[in-house]
Amino acid sequence: MSTGQVIHLESVDSTNEYLKRQGALLPDGTVVVADHQTAGKGRLGRSWQDAPGQSLLASWLLKSLQGDALLLLPLAADGFLQALTPYE
Repeated sequence: MSTGQVIHLESVDSTNEYLKRQGALLPDGTVVVADHQTAGKGRLGRSWQDAPGQSLLASWLLKSLQGDALLLLPLAADGFLQALTPYE
C-alpha cells in the first residue's frame, strides 16, 4: 500500500460517501476523518448518529487490498476497537 494522506473535514455527509465520490482522485491509503457526519453510515446500511466532536469518524481508502486480504478487515476493525476501549 502506498502512503496516502489524511483529510480532515469539520463536517461531511459521510466519510465513506466522501471517499466514494473522491476516491478515484486520491492515493491508496488516504484516511478521511471528520468532526461531524450529517448522514453517517454504520455496518449493514445502518445510519450512524454522532454528537459533534464526540466520535471517531474515519474511513480508509484501501485500493490495493484485494482477494483474501479483504476477509481480514472485520478482524482488524475488532482489534482497533479493543485498542480504543480503555479510552471510552
